[in-house]
Amino acid sequence: MIQDISPRKLDFTYCNHTITRLDKILIFRNNEVFLKSDGSEELFPEYGELEEAYSIDSDSFKYIFSIDGSRYFLYINPVEDVLQGLTHSPVNIFRTLKPGYEAFAGITAYHLYNWYNNNQFCGHCGNPMSHAENERSLRCESCKNIVYPRISPAVIIGVTDGNRLLMSRYSNGSYRHLALLAGFCEIGETLEETVKREVFEETGLKVKNIRYYKSQPWGFSESLLAGFYAELDGSDTINIDTSELAEAQWYDRDDIPEPPLNISLTSEMIMAFKYGDKLNLHSVDRVVNQQTIL
Repeated sequence: MIQDISPRKLDFTYCNHTITRLDKILIFRNNEVFLKSDGSEELFPEYGELEEAYSIDSDSFKYIFSIDGSRYFLYINPVEDVLQGLTHSPVNIFRTLKPGYEAFAGITAYHLYNWYNNNQFCGHCGNPMSHAENERSLRCESCKNIVYPRISPAVIIGVTDGNRLLMSRYSNGSYRHLALLAGFCEIGETLEETVKREVFEETGLKVKNIRYYKSQPWGFSESLLAGFYAELDGSDTINIDTSELAEAQWYDRDDIPEPPLNISLTSEMIMAFKYGDKLNLHSVDRVVNQQTIL
């Protein structure tokens, strides 16, 4: 999956570092990321490169995390001159960007960019927010409101019926490949209750024997995904919610198409069922890990 960057390790410990010339810069505008191109690949620019070409206040950069000692900074409110000197792509480029640890850095930074960008002003009193010095939070000096990064819990659901897996295709969004059912948790819900509700709302099916599989941070939607398998309980007749799904149908294990990429929890769970033996998931570790992006 996209976060599987071993032997490298992302260190998200908050620090108020001062930027240096070799630090990498992540630049976003809406749903686009700005990169430098060396003719063969897209790369994050370093601060020294931007400093030489433009007159930039170092206070415009916010430290976000490091990977094996390489530090990454977010460019807060970049000036237009800098943007014109770089290439730009939709953030979906992180689905295929190489090396994989840079893709994970990019999508994690995009999660933080959205949080910073959407909380420039206090939601309580409307005054400007300021960056805290000792933790990753935004504070209002007027009413003392404190805001922390938003992480939305959501579930990915592999509904099984013996040798069959329920697969669907979303009616909205940019992802058009077959996927598993998914949905965000409601206030007051447990994850298991979310599984039951989402399956019933989207397909009219009931499930039982809900089993946790694995979790994944997913910066594309500012989420923390929790994967579950659940067995069909009762009728297998599907009545889809067309506002959520374009299609949903049962696939026999041998007929399940392999996902185009294995960066997501959805993809890994599909592969785990396809190659597993009665959901003995440890037996498919080798198959899944062969596709891990390093």
